[in-house]
Amino acid sequence: ICFPVTIRCNASIGQPNRIAIHNSLRVVVTVKNNIYISALGNPNDWTTANDAFNLSGAFGDFTDIRAVQNYGEVTAFHSASNGVKLLTGDEPNNYQITPIEAPQSCQARLGTANANRGSWYVSSRGIYALSVNEFGKILWERDTELSRNIRPIFQNISNPYGNITNVSQALLISNPARNELVFAPRMDNETTYRGQFIFNFDNATWEYRDWE
Repeated sequence: ICFPVTIRCNASIGQPNRIAIHNSLRVVVTVKNNIYISALGNPNDWTTANDAFNLSGAFGDFTDIRAVQNYGEVTAFHSASNGVKLLTGDEPNNYQITPIEAPQSCQARLGTANANRGSWYVSSRGIYALSVNEFGKILWERDTELSRNIRPIFQNISNPYGNITNVSQALLISNPARNELVFAPRMDNETTYRGQFIFNFDNATWEYRDWE
């Protein structure tokens, strides 16, 4: 797949901030306030009319797109200013960008993962998920917080593990073989990842393990 280095010259796109796959068949890149969408099934085609597409000014007052999160037929864009906007549609005539009510947004570039029928992300206050209501609408819900039992590490409260000093460097990894979500933050100003917090969906429990 040719990403920004190749497309920058022939489409004057510039250096992308974030890259994602939308609706399983198209590559999406963000550049400043714009979204570029590749042609169907061809990640190197950014110019074919009525197929490849550019959503100019898509983010409006958004600043600093921190993470891009794919969730089935929807792609979510998380701003550092705690905003979330969704890209929906599967072709140029029905692409749409809409904001959702989300007091918390993902603050880690590698802090999103799909696991156990949910799409999870790391915010500055905890781990949350986008969810789907009974009408098929994607939304954020406070009840989706997964990190209640490890919340002290986000809140600088005394605990056995330490405190997160830079949430933007946290990792979130899905382990579908064990139905687990692995959360690896950097703690107490350390420059390496000391350990990992693992949530098992079958048991609904957190476990801490040192990196081996």
